[in-house]
Amino acid sequence: MTPRETGTATVQTSHPDAAVSPLELLALSHEQEPGWITIRGRVQNPTGGSPLSNVQATVLVFASDGEVLTSARAALDAPALQAGEESPFSIRVPVAEAVARYRVGFRGADDRPMGHVDRRSADSIARKEAP
Repeated sequence: MTPRETGTATVQTSHPDAAVSPLELLALSHEQEPGWITIRGRVQNPTGGSPLSNVQATVLVFASDGEVLTSARAALDAPALQAGEESPFSIRVPVAEAVARYRVGFRGADDRPMGHVDRRSADSIARKEAP
């Protein structure tokens, strides 16, 4: 497994288990409200992927100084994913401090980290600021 640092994000360039194709992250968004952040997304098991079950989405939540505020995990909505199938996920995390950023990952049925590839469109990644 060889992570590559790209600014504030870590991109997974290979998976520790070469027989498992990395998940494809198709969508990611969040909503903040007092005391909570909810992170939602959608992943796909690639068309050439092996069947997956009991996959969990994980999140690390960071303060502006880079300190980890908290972490959480939740199962994908679909308990099993065949090759080419998609599943949404949602993680609601209690937070007492301001959230500066978060990092999403995935774990398999054996609780080992799973690689994933960011397949979101450039428009969905870019943050548009008001003039």
